[in-house]
Amino acid sequence: MVQGRRCNRWGAWVLCAAAAIGCEKAAAGIDAGPDPPADSQTAGPDGQPGDIPNTKPTTRVGGADPEGKGWLDWSTGKDTPEILKGPQGGQHIWVSARTANLHPKKARITVTMFLETPTGDQVVKPGTVEMTGTLKWEEGWLVYAGLPAFVKEPCVIRDKKVRVELAVDDLYGVHAADTAWITPVWKGYCEGDP
Repeated sequence: MVQGRRCNRWGAWVLCAAAAIGCEKAAAGIDAGPDPPADSQTAGPDGQPGDIPNTKPTTRVGGADPEGKGWLDWSTGKDTPEILKGPQGGQHIWVSARTANLHPKKARITVTMFLETPTGDQVVKPGTVEMTGTLKWEEGWLVYAGLPAFVKEPCVIRDKKVRVELAVDDLYGVHAADTAWITPVWKGYCEGDP
């Protein structure tokens, strides 16, 4: 019996202590969630984070070279990236992300491609590609280069207008998105080719 009373008293003490700490934080205006570090939210005039007040998070979707490196601007809507054959037998288009005002660690990057048809948008198979990675500082942007947007049926989207939607969410829940239109090129064989 004595053992049970000690446990009850100890449990009550722990509960009261936790409540008191929570009340102190709330009274002091401290949020329970983690705050993003100030040096990762903004980019200043010298190209380094943390120099000016926070601005709107942004991202840009683009491509990469045939090795999945670098940045190719897709903002014109006239870009014709090649659908490449991967080492494991699949096909993909390299997609890159440029972001600003997001935390670089553990960024969740999502890419979905849509074929726009008269009957509505069709998701390019196999569907959305999502990964988590670290954004690297390059030329005034936080960049992730070489995300493979897989293409199961390259003949279906070859030489057709495709909408590429990119979303980047940092580990603090800050979100940025962008859209680009491309016309993929496929140099492989398709049924009906001469």
